[in-house]
This record gives sequence, structure tokens and C-alpha cells, in this order.
Amino acid sequence: MLYATATLLGGAFVLTLTFYFLFVAAKVMLLSTFPLSPILVAVGSTLVATVLSGLIFADAIRVRRDDMSFLPGWLLREYISIGPRLILEGWPQVRRVRRFAAMDLETCAGVLTYLSGKAVPGSRHEVRRRFPDVDWPRLTDELKLFSGVIFFRPDGLRVSLTTPLRLELRALLTLNQSAEIPEAGPEPAPVEPPHKLSPAEILGVHPTASLAQIKNAYRTRIKECHPDRFTGMDEQSRSLAEECTKSLNAAYEFLTTEARGQNQT
Repeated sequence: MLYATATLLGGAFVLTLTFYFLFVAAKVMLLSTFPLSPILVAVGSTLVATVLSGLIFADAIRVRRDDMSFLPGWLLREYISIGPRLILEGWPQVRRVRRFAAMDLETCAGVLTYLSGKAVPGSRHEVRRRFPDVDWPRLTDELKLFSGVIFFRPDGLRVSLTTPLRLELRALLTLNQSAEIPEAGPEPAPVEPPHKLSPAEILGVHPTASLAQIKNAYRTRIKECHPDRFTGMDEQSRSLAEECTKSLNAAYEFLTTEARGQNQT
């Protein structure tokens, strides 16, 4: 919340400065061009500064930041767009914090604890059988706030945790002597072991995902298995992280090769 508030306030401050500079520039131009009364000059300068500030804000939303085709123009756009970009960066964070504040912490904590004790994805049926009162649509929206929670398939009926998040939760539960990982209930049907998950499920993408989507998912997942995150854990945890990395690399190679072949055809 502190980061979001500071970003919004900083953006508003910079945008106010930009508005003031535009107001002064417009006032000077009007005074030097038209013999108007001070009131009309002030009103006209305010309108010009408001319109230009709105155009700057719209430009910050529309234009990509890495567009450096014309360097002077890019530098000018980056300078005058600092305020709008800070506001656009901070507002989603405020909404995220508000969603966290309205979260059903007890239910989410219970579901995350349950999933941390499973090595395979859990289905909606299993989760609802374990937590009968859970509101599945609301639960999915809240769990998506956590970067380590993966929903498989377009319908999102299977959910799992990435290996790093699962290990971190297990470590936290181990430190808390009063918390115990609940045992998984009886399975209605045998579940495939992790090594039989499809490459798309390992990366958490749709089977028909594009090459760009595959690359983005791979970059996100591989960061979560970086060895530096497991330096303070036991040997088993580090081995699981290495196994996760190998699975991600194999899935990425398979999916990218398949996607390139489809593009060529």
C-alpha cells in the first residue's frame, strides 16, 4: 500500500508541475499575441493546459515506452509522461491492495495449505469437497493474486502451486508448530503423477498458445525455480527446484519447436 500511495502521489505531483509549466507557457503566448484581459488570459491558459495535459495522459496510455525510432521525440515523451506513467503504475497496485484487503483470508489460507501438501494439481471437485462452503469463482479470483498459483486449462478447473511457492509454504508451516498440513482426502479417481503432466500444463499455458505466450510463461516460471531462492533450504528442496527447472526447460523446448513448426506450415 505504501508503494502504491507513493507512486500515485508522486505521479500527481509531477503531473501538477507539468500542468503549471503548460499554463505559464500558454499565458505567455496569449499575452504576447492577443490584447486580452487578465481574466480571459487566465481562463484561456487553463483550458490550453488542461487539453495538453489530457493529450499527454492519453499519449502515455497509447504509446509504447520502448519506441525509440526518433530519439529526441522519445526523450521528450519520456520526460513529460513521467506523471501519467506513475499514476498508471500506481492505480493498479491500489486496486490490488483493495482486493487483498477484501480477501477471505481464512479460506485462501486453508486452500493454499491444502494445495501445498499435494504434488499434483487439484480439481475443483476436490477443493469443494475439502471446503464445502467455498465460493469457487471468488476463490479463483483471489488465488490469482498470488503469482505462484497456476490454473490449468481454459476453464480453470484444475489448480496447483509452483514448486517454489509449495516449498516456501511447507517451510512456513514447519516453523509454525501449531499449523499442520491437512492430509489430502480420498481421491475420487487416480491422479496422474507430475512427470505425466503435458508440456503446456507444466508451463501453465493453453495447448494452442502462441510462441510469445510460451516465452512469457517460461520466463515467469523459470525465475521461480532459480537456485538462489533455495540456498537456505535443505537438499531435498534444492533437488526439487532442479527437477522443476529441467521440466520447464524440456516443456519450453517442446512447445517452441511445435509452435515454430505450425508457423512454418
